[in-house]
Amino acid sequence: MKVSYFLLFVLLFCRCNEIPTGGVNCNPIFSQLQTRNEPGWYGGYKMCQSIKKEENTILVGYNPFSNRLQGWNLDKNQAEFEIQLQTEGPDGIPEVVSFYYHSRDSVFILSFFSLSLIRSDGSTVWRHLLNNSKSQINGDNAEHAKLWCNSDHTSPIFYDADENALYAAFKPLKFFESGRSEQPLCGKLNLDDLTLEPLPIYLPKKYLMEYYPYYDQINMRFTEDEILYAFYHNPSIYRFDKKAKKTAVFDLQSKFAGQLAPPVSSTVQEGSPELTEYIGEYPLFFKINSDGQHFYRVHVSALTMDSMSPKRKKYLMVFDKNLNLLSDFELPDGLGAMGSNVPVDEGMIFYKLHSESEDINEYLKVKLACII
Repeated sequence: MKVSYFLLFVLLFCRCNEIPTGGVNCNPIFSQLQTRNEPGWYGGYKMCQSIKKEENTILVGYNPFSNRLQGWNLDKNQAEFEIQLQTEGPDGIPEVVSFYYHSRDSVFILSFFSLSLIRSDGSTVWRHLLNNSKSQINGDNAEHAKLWCNSDHTSPIFYDADENALYAAFKPLKFFESGRSEQPLCGKLNLDDLTLEPLPIYLPKKYLMEYYPYYDQINMRFTEDEILYAFYHNPSIYRFDKKAKKTAVFDLQSKFAGQLAPPVSSTVQEGSPELTEYIGEYPLFFKINSDGQHFYRVHVSALTMDSMSPKRKKYLMVFDKNLNLLSDFELPDGLGAMGSNVPVDEGMIFYKLHSESEDINEYLKVKLACII
């Protein structure tokens, strides 16, 4: 059965919402996508990527309820594969922090204390200890170079086949911990000799000098040529050239952002009501995606009360390859800001939180139409 595509509906914004970029006007085109929801499968993966198989797009996601990687063919509307991860034994993967699907025989799994390479049948090619003093990779510097990805999965690991190297973010030191200003934000693990090379990417001074709890979390997008990174705090994006080892800063703006989070007193404690209120009071900017033609970044508004329940409006910023802002628009209600938002065929999909039937997963596909 083919995927059910409904009639396209185009949101044409008034001229005041258009963003001029050298005489180019761009507007979003929204379409709906439905897939079957089979028993044991999941639709709103927070930890996910998309891959191409021939002409088909496969949504690959981690199902935490069954500890499986699942691949669903969006074009044929059918299951492509399932990989059951071992939970016990010497090769056990009891939890997944991040993953990267390179091929059937090369799937990288990052756990809290190990990095594994597995095949599509779930068998382990190798497993290396990480993030503690016994590790041969980063044991001497486990506190400052701990391979990591946050719970929102905004900095997924990446395998560069040409370099035979895995790129990953480092778990950031907290504001009060020493060595924070010298800590690199990410590194490259050379798989030929298992040497870990920290990269010269560091926290901006503003997050070192003042306290922005939660808002100083990083989003990283690793590619073959560059590393894009940004922070929950604002729409600006940093671009690190891997060959030149230099960083360019793009001071970007969103017309929907409103006031950005100010720094708070260093006496504000984690888990306190004051911190919870602070996190809800300002916008948040999440991970960067790319479909090869455009970059996409989701952001959400400050919390507002809607029918006595808190709500954040969701927006999408779209950039060209040079990080020129092409469009910035509000997304419809009922979408997951993190759920299965992966690039597909010159666009992005977003998981709908409430579908018409339990037997169906629904997604909103967004692509950009630009007129010169």
